[in-house]
Amino acid sequence: MINVIVVDVKGLITQSGHNVVVRHDAYGAALKVLEPNSRLYILSRYEVQDQSLAKNIEIISVKSLFGFFRRGGQLLRSLKGRILLVSGDPWESFFSCVVLRVISKRQAPIQVQIHADVGSLIWKRLNWRNKIRAKTISFSLKYAEQIRCVSRKQLTNLEKTLPLVGLRSVVIPVPIKVDTNWAEKRKFAKNCSIAIVGRIHKDRGLEEFIRVCKVLLISYPDLRINVVGDGPHEEWFKSTLKREGLLEHSTFFGNLSQQDLSLVWQTFGCVASFAPSEAYGRTARESLIYGVPVLAMRSSGLEELGNSLDKDGIWFLDGLNDGDISNLFGVVSGFIVAKRVSELVIDEVNSLNEKIAKSWITGSMLPLVHRGRLKR
Repeated sequence: MINVIVVDVKGLITQSGHNVVVRHDAYGAALKVLEPNSRLYILSRYEVQDQSLAKNIEIISVKSLFGFFRRGGQLLRSLKGRILLVSGDPWESFFSCVVLRVISKRQAPIQVQIHADVGSLIWKRLNWRNKIRAKTISFSLKYAEQIRCVSRKQLTNLEKTLPLVGLRSVVIPVPIKVDTNWAEKRKFAKNCSIAIVGRIHKDRGLEEFIRVCKVLLISYPDLRINVVGDGPHEEWFKSTLKREGLLEHSTFFGNLSQQDLSLVWQTFGCVASFAPSEAYGRTARESLIYGVPVLAMRSSGLEELGNSLDKDGIWFLDGLNDGDISNLFGVVSGFIVAKRVSELVIDEVNSLNEKIAKSWITGSMLPLVHRGRLKR
């Protein structure tokens, strides 16, 4: 029997909306197919808004930090069979896993999931927070039994910090839920609009996005700016758009479920992906599925994606002057990504839930790493 516990001490799963809970529920379903007696738990400090979404997972919510560790320790001690602790990041979540392992006295391996390109110099230099985190990541990676990266390039960058980290690593991107009617919802005509989809945070390249929109508005006065998502810098984003005369051209959709988002892709001329450090490019892939091309700034994840698709559907703005950017937008806003490209992306993402479940099964059987040696 396998018990997988995702340690969500920051509440990123339970507080990030419908799509994230549904995605983890799909992981639980895939795990049960491979191991019928398995169970997937989400141990979180926040309650999920709609418990009915969790059909294949059990969500345990405890608000206080003390209660979180007490309940988590009780859970680990009560379980029979193998246990794997899954950390969503190599910092707070990883150290929470270590504490749970100590207080429960259960020999549970830890899988650390890394979503950011933490090995790249660009990521480290983004802000003071990243600089501090970069100094502690070596400890987490050294003592984790298994490390999950989301792209090959991300793993390559990590190996520059820890040369042997690849021996304990798997590369599995974040899955995308593909609408069964995706082919009918693809972009079919030119549209003078640019969209940004995802978390509204300055680290996602919002300042560059605003600069590009200002450039485009000069040549395209009917430009529409579509914003899907929310985040801590939403008010700053809106006020800056207003100051630059762009807010009246903008539509804020808020957070959309995958189903609702699938209905609006075809209204986008292109999707912007300007984050200077992008390890995978989940939104870019989803955009390509629905026929919408991507305007991007170079990052490890998007360059890897562009190369895998022979750059069909992704254009990079690095080094272009304002005139070139306007001319390129004229081409891209009328471009429709070939259906064969969409199918290539779908083929890749359809197998990911199973790959994640397999990594958990493998991870649950790993001996513990202790002071650089295997503890048997």
